[in-house]
Amino acid sequence: MIDLGSGGGFPAIPLKIMRRDLSITLVDSSKKKASFLKHVIRILALKKASVLSVRIEELMKDGSYRSSYDYAVSRATFKLSRLLPFASYFLSTHGFLICMKGRNWKKELEEAQNVIDTSHLQLQVSEIREITLPLIKEKRVIVIIQKNQ
Repeated sequence: MIDLGSGGGFPAIPLKIMRRDLSITLVDSSKKKASFLKHVIRILALKKASVLSVRIEELMKDGSYRSSYDYAVSRATFKLSRLLPFASYFLSTHGFLICMKGRNWKKELEEAQNVIDTSHLQLQVSEIREITLPLIKEKRVIVIIQKNQ
């Protein structure tokens, strides 16, 4: 799994804690955030977890990461339409992009569908799950997009 724009490590770190067998790569361009993430991984003794302090566009120039991940996650770093080309690059065939969206999710999804329809990304919306966040009771949407080829 690759977490694009990891920030403070959500959702990758909690997922890794729950699934110790999961290999994760956290990507964030901020050296300060990347340093924090490395510290958390070290303190929690998380194996098969790495942090890359680099812009995603730069990482894409290194062909060794292309089609390497079964899952890509992103919480709120990018609009969905901007995230799709990044996710498509990193995802393996039949891999999934999973991202959480807020109240403007319908507009974002519309824009994303336009990108999918006018590009060669081989992506399709697989599922949309509406959730309510505990404690604060706010609505969110989990958008799941699958790479076909």
